[in-house]
Amino acid sequence: MLHKNLADGFFVLGAVAVLAAAFGWAVQDMWLASTQWLEIGIIFFLVAIYTRLSEEDDLKIMQARAKKQPKRRGRKKRSVRKK
Repeated sequence: MLHKNLADGFFVLGAVAVLAAAFGWAVQDMWLASTQWLEIGIIFFLVAIYTRLSEEDDLKIMQARAKKQPKRRGRKKRSVRKK
């Protein structure tokens, strides 16, 4: 769930950066040039994609670990021999 929220946030930031690039191209640059805003938007989009892909990998790893771990049972009692 955390991965999905992070990816959505990065995607929104990337869209805002692209809108800033369009505004800078059409009207006036804000802080950065339009091409720099596009670069920032592309980086945010790539980070969003990577975050979503790593979520799927994490789920696969967690499922594999859950299958490998034996079920824990009560502690075995050792029999003590009396002499």
